Amino acid sequence: CWNGRYCRIFGWGSDPKSDATGSHLLNLCAGRRAIGITGKGMDRALWVESEEAEAIIEVGTLDCSSTEALLSQLGSPYPAVRLRSAQQLAMRDADVSDEVMALLAEGTDEQRVGAIHAIHALKIANSADALMAIALDDKSDLWVRQQAIGALGGMEEAKERAPELLEMLVRDKPYDKPYDELDLALGGALVKLYEPDPYATDLDKDLFYRGVTKLLDHKFVSGRAAGMQLIKNLPLEDLPRVVDKMVYLIEDKDKTYTSYTGAGRQEAMEILYRHGIKESMDYTVNTIKEPTGRGGPRQRARVRLLKTFGGEAKYLIPRIKEVLGKGADEIVKTIEESETARPMMTLDELKKKAK
Repeated sequence: CWNGRYCRIFGWGSDPKSDATGSHLLNLCAGRRAIGITGKGMDRALWVESEEAEAIIEVGTLDCSSTEALLSQLGSPYPAVRLRSAQQLAMRDADVSDEVMALLAEGTDEQRVGAIHAIHALKIANSADALMAIALDDKSDLWVRQQAIGALGGMEEAKERAPELLEMLVRDKPYDKPYDELDLALGGALVKLYEPDPYATDLDKDLFYRGVTKLLDHKFVSGRAAGMQLIKNLPLEDLPRVVDKMVYLIEDKDKTYTSYTGAGRQEAMEILYRHGIKESMDYTVNTIKEPTGRGGPRQRARVRLLKTFGGEAKYLIPRIKEVLGKGADEIVKTIEESETARPMMTLDELKKKAK
């Protein structure tokens, strides 16, 4: 950790019910020949009394003895306790709407987060306005605001508030730097609130594409993925507004990204191909065997798109064979036997046409 302590360490593919932290720490300490498993030679100031030790062990134990106990635990300093208490209240179908809304309005930050979990779990009606007030309040704790926004994303009654959240997304928020975590929450919520299709709503397109552009520029993968999800039904006439950002995302050369999985890239290629952009076919083939990222999922996704290509892709047959080897046979046959070739245009032609 940042302060020199160690937290739980999970290896890739490890069972989440197991914990390898102890073995990692033993390995790190073994070379010092000073492992103090029994406490020998250790600073007694670090020791805890037996009662405190037992309390630490039991701290995550949930008290399910009563609805009142569960309500009190919504304000626990421990995230897991808050969440599980909310889930237990939902399992009881507890009639605690008034109490939960009072915590949301007047509680500590921990109680407000617990109340938001409870609102989500219990599906408390008429809570969107209170959650929006928190989401829009620049003075509220950033984590509480993120939780409120996440809860709004799952509410049918909040769909009409999507434009307000979109305005918040495009707003300059110095307090959200350097990681733009509030923007991540906003992107995820907007995807849900604009379902099934943003273009079927009364959309302020200038504002909408400012928001999409901000998400496509996000350093974390889920931000970029949310931006692409919002424009999955992008009409051809709007393509010039975001095409440069889509190409930038596809090429994936930004070394400042904090996550390198390719979410959004496949969707960008599919949109470009749907609108007859020639470079989409080249990108599809040429990104199959990239040396980074998860090769299996990427190759399967690209091959799915390749199988939709027709006669317009005949010029790519040598390259497809080179990249896929014997795996290219079915795709090449489909392309060669295609009697039609879709009309395609280059990116430069698209941009000239838009002027």
